[in-house]
Amino acid sequence: MAIWQFDLSFVPHGGPMPWRTEDGHQVPVVHAHTAARAKDWLLVRLGEPHVVFQDFLIFGSDKGNRVDLLLEEDGSAEVFARIDARHSATRFIRELCELAQLLECGFFSAEYWKAVEATPVSVGLALERSRAAAFVRDPEKVLRGAGSGF
Repeated sequence: MAIWQFDLSFVPHGGPMPWRTEDGHQVPVVHAHTAARAKDWLLVRLGEPHVVFQDFLIFGSDKGNRVDLLLEEDGSAEVFARIDARHSATRFIRELCELAQLLECGFFSAEYWKAVEATPVSVGLALERSRAAAFVRDPEKVLRGAGSGF
């Protein structure tokens, strides 16, 4: 993840929230039929994915706005979004919210360790308050603060 990107995980409604692990956190998967629906939607909206590995697809720009699918053997997948704070993301945020609705998911921010409502206003506010947006506003301040836990 680039420091100017804000991450959101897609979390199925009614399912468990992400949980902490020794090396970060784990996100619940969406079922195989939902992952297939996501892939079809993303192909139309963002075009062909960049295939990092056979089971790891990046739709969008590696260093910009993107949606990642991390596919499991059974076809289920973890779904993540990265929003580029360097540029207006209004349209991309609307599309993410549309995708979340289609997949019957909400969002989760590991940075805040809480759910973020899948609405353009809520996602926009979370982005504005994020470390990514703070970096875009004042990179030196963020980098100086990185050593002190920000």
